[in-house]
Amino acid sequence: MKRKLSIILAALSLWLMMSVPVFAANDIQIFVDGKTLAMDAKPTVSNGTTLVPMRAIFEALGATVNYDATTKQITGTKAADVVLLILNQTTATKNGAAVQLSVPPQAIDGRTMVPLRFISESLKCSVVWDGTTKTVTITSGGAANTATLYDVVRVVDGDTIVVNYNGTEEKVRMIGIDTPESVHPDTDKNTEAGQTASEYTKTLLENKAVSLEFDVQERDQYGRLLAYVYLNGTMVNKTLLEDGYANIATYPPNVKYVDDFTAIVAARDNSDVTISDTTETTEQTDTTGTQYYRTNTGKRYHDDPTCNGGTYYPCTLEEAKASGLTPCDKCIE
Repeated sequence: MKRKLSIILAALSLWLMMSVPVFAANDIQIFVDGKTLAMDAKPTVSNGTTLVPMRAIFEALGATVNYDATTKQITGTKAADVVLLILNQTTATKNGAAVQLSVPPQAIDGRTMVPLRFISESLKCSVVWDGTTKTVTITSGGAANTATLYDVVRVVDGDTIVVNYNGTEEKVRMIGIDTPESVHPDTDKNTEAGQTASEYTKTLLENKAVSLEFDVQERDQYGRLLAYVYLNGTMVNKTLLEDGYANIATYPPNVKYVDDFTAIVAARDNSDVTISDTTETTEQTDTTGTQYYRTNTGKRYHDDPTCNGGTYYPCTLEEAKASGLTPCDKCIE
């Protein structure tokens, strides 16, 4: 009897240690394509992840959903996209590829609750969280087809614009790219190439309406919105890279399209496109034109992107030092 009781107590202790705080989020508003998400249970926040009723989110996004009570497997299907989750398990699959969830689907008060962002993005939808209003906006079909458009108030320079964002003028810094300086307070750092890039962005976006797609971080340290900017369904970040007015400047954790950007630059470098001058101070090069590299978690910066292996991202000398990184003693003399 004592042994049985010990086993029960041990199991209960393990369960308590693995439990994640869960609480109802009655003040969160969720919109799908401009309409309020109809739910038969309130959304729930678990360890920072918003969970919503399984059937409500799948069906609102045009997917069919099936729950197998025996295997506890949830299957959502929309055209060629198939999402598989298992109740209380953090391993899911998206079109056959394994994905680790920070919070698993859970049964709460008789409802099967699933991670809102994972489901939405797996079905090619964009998800925007507004912490001020506690509003989640989901747009089906991806950011390129988003119905939310923002008027461009002005173009600051090649990679920065100002938009009317829900009634407030907000600076938007395009993620993953950098154009040469054109409006730096130190006029000696401004370049002809920077002015050319700025004028090009003006021809693209002045007096236009754009849509925005966010990555992991919605704002930078200066309070600017960080976004992939779309004009008529085409990503402007990519256009600037393709046409030679920008170079890659991708920094974790906002790396959603780093592979796309890298492929664009590789193709561009093998073409006749003239690349804008990057020998001045930009987010990708330092004042001498030397390009450095860093990893997401490393403590050093490198001038050899293959040093010690790993995945490296371009950075300036100033940014490397500002992040507390030290020069690699293997590839930097």
